[in-house]
Amino acid sequence: MKKINIIWLFALIALAFSSCHKDINEFIPDKEGQNFKSSLFGSVVETTITIRNILLEKSFDKSFESTTAASLKKGAVTLDFPADAIAMASNNTPYSGTVMVAMKYLDPNQSSIYTQMPGDLVGINAANQIAAMTTSGMVAVELQTPSGQLLQVAPGKKVTMSNKLSAVMLSKAPSTVPLWYYDENLGYWKEEGEAKLINDTYVGEVTHFTYWNYDSQLPSIILSGKVVDQNGNPLAGADVWMIARRRLWRRPWHDESRWHLFR
Repeated sequence: MKKINIIWLFALIALAFSSCHKDINEFIPDKEGQNFKSSLFGSVVETTITIRNILLEKSFDKSFESTTAASLKKGAVTLDFPADAIAMASNNTPYSGTVMVAMKYLDPNQSSIYTQMPGDLVGINAANQIAAMTTSGMVAVELQTPSGQLLQVAPGKKVTMSNKLSAVMLSKAPSTVPLWYYDENLGYWKEEGEAKLINDTYVGEVTHFTYWNYDSQLPSIILSGKVVDQNGNPLAGADVWMIARRRLWRRPWHDESRWHLFR
């Protein structure tokens, strides 16, 4: 993408293909301290933002009948649907029939999770405050009819979502962890509910489907810098990773001369 004029502090880029789960990235237009304020006065700063992400294949390879309870598993995540808990996404009318399900598990033990997930691990918590997070696993879920019409969890119904932890994750897992869903319109995660640790599995309930995330909150900082060659010249497109004490790897977004990372 070239020469896109951004006149806002926070911008989103969304990639959507019918065969993939939607991917959304956010960034803050900035070049050497110049941000959208200059655009308000008629000047435009041109720069190139480099964002790399892996689109997740969307396969509706699981199904169940909406009138009966069902349990579906993908990766470490299991979804338990009660009977008669599905509605049309367009108008919330009850749906009776076959429910096609696309699930994609994102493994927190793999560094690739940070190029697969939407956005970044930044969200708004239950107190309406900005929060940085460390993930214990994510799952993308979409429901549709056999003809491709979108479905959702019916109003007043809940689906139990369980996430079995690896030995590494279990060794540092708190007894409860907030649940977060990715708001595709706002471009960040929002806290909604919690999951309790039962033996080696986080168990919680959700009322709708999108990307869901089991995340603990952490203190946050904003870190910026440059990657340069041996002659001090900025290197565009360089990958920068931060490894924190709790294995929190974060992917930055960067322009032609600076990188920016929220943690």
